[in-house]
Amino acid sequence: KREIRKSDSIVIVPYDNKEPFKFTLQIQCHGGLTTKGIGMRLGSYFFLKKYLRIAIGPTFFWDYFVLSKRVVFPSDVNQVNYTLFDAGLNSFIRANDRFGITIDGFMLFGKEAITRTQTSINYISTPAGWQLEQTSRTNTSSDFVSGFHAEQGIQFMRKEKKGVNWKLSIYETILSGTFYESDFGIKLSFGTNF
Repeated sequence: KREIRKSDSIVIVPYDNKEPFKFTLQIQCHGGLTTKGIGMRLGSYFFLKKYLRIAIGPTFFWDYFVLSKRVVFPSDVNQVNYTLFDAGLNSFIRANDRFGITIDGFMLFGKEAITRTQTSINYISTPAGWQLEQTSRTNTSSDFVSGFHAEQGIQFMRKEKKGVNWKLSIYETILSGTFYESDFGIKLSFGTNF
């Protein structure tokens, strides 16, 4: 409750506990069956007027990740790089003044670059006779990839508009890449809301 002074009298007004919205900025790290990496997320939560414990909003995140040793490349593949952008919706269902459950869904889109080295062996004629010659050629191909990423977790986020937040979640990813087709793992996020 809060007090408002009107001339000499004091009027007690119920404290308005509504959260209209929150913007969040988080640093993330994750580890899964296929990838491990770090990233950053910028998002927002808009709390529903009729259901004050539920919030939903747009979010974007970017990850730098590497493929784990479980992913086996053919012998001619030197390097595989992914540049992905993630955009979607996050939701927050407040359990109490400090914690809530999150369910997030994102569309993934970007580029897959694969560098291959092709080696050919030829016999060439020389004054000394036939000799073996080996030549190598490196080629990088780029393809558009897309997919879907989902997260479910528990998030610490107090009712104050400004403050720290953190989230522990599990995630699932499906991607149309040649070597990165799916992933399942754990993600830890830490940041601030304002």
